[in-house]
Amino acid sequence: MNSRAVTLSLLCIAILVSAQRATLAQQSIAPPVLALNQPLERELGGGQLHKFTLPVIGDQFVRIVARQQGVDIVLALRHSTGKTLVNRHNQFGGLTGVETIAVITSEAGNHAVEVGMVTKTAAAGCTEIFNAASAAALSVTSNLPRTS
Repeated sequence: MNSRAVTLSLLCIAILVSAQRATLAQQSIAPPVLALNQPLERELGGGQLHKFTLPVIGDQFVRIVARQQGVDIVLALRHSTGKTLVNRHNQFGGLTGVETIAVITSEAGNHAVEVGMVTKTAAAGCTEIFNAASAAALSVTSNLPRTS
């Protein structure tokens, strides 16, 4: 084997190892936490999905608000097991307005909040998401949906 072939082989191996490390690093980054009244703004486009962590206690009222700015989104709340608890999309909202989830949690845990695009091929836009309310369920109206 000539030196040129050896150099090319070593270069290919280095690229593969580097790509593997980058993929593992991306997978190990925990989603940001949605803290009470601390908005997080993200650009969303081309089939992207943004995930956030929402730590909750049992029997806790939470209200998640996502403002659409040039992009039509769907908002989902998932249990720590991955089960979808709530999936919201305002059919009439279009590219502006808000999507809201308001529930009383039944179990404690780190729930996941996901913001995705309704149309996977739509142009990019911005979204701002925040935990707008968090309180003991005893202090809020009991006719809200409960997660299970």
